[in-house]
Amino acid sequence: MTDVFLSYKREDEARVAPIVEGLRAAGLSVWWDRDIPGGESWRQTIGEHLEAARCVIVVWSETSVGPAGAFVHEEAGRAKARGVLVPVRIDKVREPFGFGEIQSVDLVGWRGNRRNVRFRNLAAAAKAVVEGKERPQPLTPGRLARLRAAWAGACAAALAVLGFVEDLAGLQELLCKVPGVHAVCASRGLGGLPTHEEEALWAQRAPGDCEGLRTYLARFPTGAYAEEAGRRLQAVTIVGEESWTPETHREPLVVRAPLTALPSDEAARADALARGPAEARLICESLETGGSFRLVAATAEVREWRCSPRASGWVCGFDGQAVCQVEARRVTERQVCR
Repeated sequence: MTDVFLSYKREDEARVAPIVEGLRAAGLSVWWDRDIPGGESWRQTIGEHLEAARCVIVVWSETSVGPAGAFVHEEAGRAKARGVLVPVRIDKVREPFGFGEIQSVDLVGWRGNRRNVRFRNLAAAAKAVVEGKERPQPLTPGRLARLRAAWAGACAAALAVLGFVEDLAGLQELLCKVPGVHAVCASRGLGGLPTHEEEALWAQRAPGDCEGLRTYLARFPTGAYAEEAGRRLQAVTIVGEESWTPETHREPLVVRAPLTALPSDEAARADALARGPAEARLICESLETGGSFRLVAATAEVREWRCSPRASGWVCGFDGQAVCQVEARRVTERQVCR
């Protein structure tokens, strides 16, 4: 026998599917028309499952409350007559005439979260009908908050007493493992659990950060993570980190006059300027020896020209500087605590 028969309008199938999945995850067996095997008489099969189900959930929507939802109305009527009807609203609609006296579970805007209090109300109502019990009073966010506050207060009182007797027989740790008590323990740092402040400080430490461990120990010398922090500090390693920073170096440069004369002073100067970068690069490349620098670019600057006439023209050279654009290697050491 099926626990739940689900009645709905076919147009709402995509929105109804999460309800089916959620009820099944809650431990209820659910039948809907997607489960009809091929070749069977669908109307007869639906009727048999409708009458056999311990609970009938009817989904009211904009399509099912109107004339097009006649089959849904009929299935709801049969369930109501048997006293097993649990109506659900997925749209902001009024229940059809004759069904308004049974409070519908409101799932308008529900996105499939099975932990949502409204879906939990539906699952609780269905289980109560399946078990032949009275439907429980629905939980509301306000009522749920009051229940949680009352439970937390009771737990806090019990833990306060436990703290005064200095954790008699190690009961703090055992009690703090109980669901609902764990959060109270964490808020007070009892049972070996870190407080929320302690947890936040530990979580914000960057991986490998030794200073963060020292900060933690300074604030929580006997905290939940104190032993772990001490172990990591004892296992500290020194790591060298390499970086490259841009620098400019200037070195003396002499570009000699060639043996072959050129027709004019201008041509001789242009020839010297054209040869200058290659000469500058040779000087700058010497900085790379030893691996402390790597060359990016080399240019030549003229400080003083040396030009002289020849029988067949002019020759020029110059004294200047090789401008070396380099990246300098820097190695800094830092402590790493894994």
